[in-house]
Amino acid sequence: MDYKYVLHISFTLIIGLLIGCDDSGVYQSKGDYINGYAIFTDTSFIPYGGYYAIALYSNQGSPYHSIPLKTDSLQLKGFTNPYHFRIYFEDKQTCYLAIVWKRSASTGEVPFILGTFGCDTSYSCLNFKPVVFPNYTGANYNIICWPDTTR
Repeated sequence: MDYKYVLHISFTLIIGLLIGCDDSGVYQSKGDYINGYAIFTDTSFIPYGGYYAIALYSNQGSPYHSIPLKTDSLQLKGFTNPYHFRIYFEDKQTCYLAIVWKRSASTGEVPFILGTFGCDTSYSCLNFKPVVFPNYTGANYNIICWPDTTR
């Protein structure tokens, strides 16, 4: 058997395996999500009646007085800071981020704001920092927030 023939067959098998291992059905491109950490100021968490979430708001008017474009729940395990989040979003636009408390998974709800990106826990701050999608920076967007809605 000629070594060129063996080499050709080996090369063809390797290429076939590489193509067969493609997972493009579940691939998320680098620009369609953001990462960050929710850093709570203390441990007075609300134990029931809703859940904590990361929320994306539209860049229009008073963004935090409206229904979010998208929310995704935070996984609070053991009540130890910080809590990692990743939220996917595929529209090309500028958004604002907040950590919120939601009473239900209803999309029509205006949730309680616990902290915002750029202003954290300050209610008098109007210098909210926008996040642009697609986002290729790879940066973490950390938000300091209250753990309860009474602050």
